[in-house]
Amino acid sequence: MQDEEIDDDLFYKIDKKPVNEEPVYYYSRENRLARASQRVRDHNENQGKTKFTKAIAGHRSNLIILMCILVIFLMYFIVSRITAPTVSEIILGNNTLTVSVNQQESQLFLSVRKTVIPDTVPYTGLVDIVISPIQSGDSETQIHSQRIFFSISPTEHYLIALPFDASRFLVLFNTEYETLGTRVNK
Repeated sequence: MQDEEIDDDLFYKIDKKPVNEEPVYYYSRENRLARASQRVRDHNENQGKTKFTKAIAGHRSNLIILMCILVIFLMYFIVSRITAPTVSEIILGNNTLTVSVNQQESQLFLSVRKTVIPDTVPYTGLVDIVISPIQSGDSETQIHSQRIFFSISPTEHYLIALPFDASRFLVLFNTEYETLGTRVNK
């Protein structure tokens, strides 16, 4: 093979472009809008000026989606209020208390299960418990109180017989250092 000399001018001519030349646009927004309907022209003139409420509820489809979202949240709120937890957990003096109301035959019992939180110093001593049914209306408030003793044992279980019949209860726990309350459903 013979060494052929390459023409450098060929590559130079392809790569070299004039600096001051304006690019050619084949799309003209003004021409497109001139041929568009009046509704499209109005929309493009008011672009960026739409209000928040107009953007959310301005069209039928947006309004339907907004209503669906509101109905879903309302249903979730109602269902969560009706099916409130029957078991409640609170932390009292580095002890986790699981509180529930159970019915055995015709008697209601408040069940308190104490579990010590690992690697902590738990509260040991007297705990006053006050239980009251949550009643609607002007009926007389009923209160039942009980005193239990938390020992150093990692788990303990207490059953307290309740002298009244209801479906929702307010339970208060009082130690010498803190007072906590919770609601429990039957």
